[in-house]
Parts: sequence; C-alpha cells; structure tokens
Amino acid sequence: MPRRLSRTFGDVSTEPVPDHLLERIRSIALALPEAIEKEAWGHPTFRAGTGKMFASAGMTASGQVTMSMKAPVGEQELLIESSDHIYFPKYVGKSGWIGVTIDEDTNWDEIAELVEESFRQQATRDLVVRLGDD
Repeated sequence: MPRRLSRTFGDVSTEPVPDHLLERIRSIALALPEAIEKEAWGHPTFRAGTGKMFASAGMTASGQVTMSMKAPVGEQELLIESSDHIYFPKYVGKSGWIGVTIDEDTNWDEIAELVEESFRQQATRDLVVRLGDD
C-alpha cells in the first residue's frame, strides 16, 4: 500500500463546519435527486433518498474541514496519489471512500464531480436514471 494511502487528517471533531463552507457543500449534495441531509456522528451526512450515505462533511480535531465520499470504482488509490487534498479517511477508507480537505482554495467543480460519482454508486437505480448520463 503506498504511503500516502495511509495518510489521514486526525481525529474527527463534533465542531460544526463553518456556515459558508457547509452551504457550498449542501448546494452540491442536495441538488441531486431526492438527496437528504441527516446528522450522524455529530456532523452532516448526505443520503440518496432515505437510503445509503453518499457524502459527509466534518471537522478534524485540529480544525480542518473535510468531506468523505465513495471513490469511483478502482480509482481510490489514483485519486489519493493525484492530490494533496485527497486522502485515505479513517473508518470508511477501507470501504473505498476518499477524504477531501475543504478550504478557501477548494476546487468546487471537482468536489461536485466526486459527490455526483459517489451518489451514482450509492443511489438506487431509479435515482441514478433521474440524474441522467454524464
């Protein structure tokens, strides 16, 4: 396993994500068909209808805002190796998820693409059909 795959960003905090960043995250996640927000583990998670989680947002104990989402099949390692902002998250990394640090320099188009791909993997077929093709 490459060294960077084991890189994480510390323990999770229950401190709230700053409003201006959370609003950007919500605008992406909740634009997807029947996406809902549900608090879990002290932070916002986004789910496909009432089903599976496709993204979450949170803070580390050191104050870094992060998101987690399911990586495209077979691309977790490639994504982690391609960016210093993408890492192997604790708890869900072993299930094919990636973590992304969020800050003022975040590429929101990239976040939207990653969130949509995660949604496509986690949502029911009828929700994916409603989303349409790329």
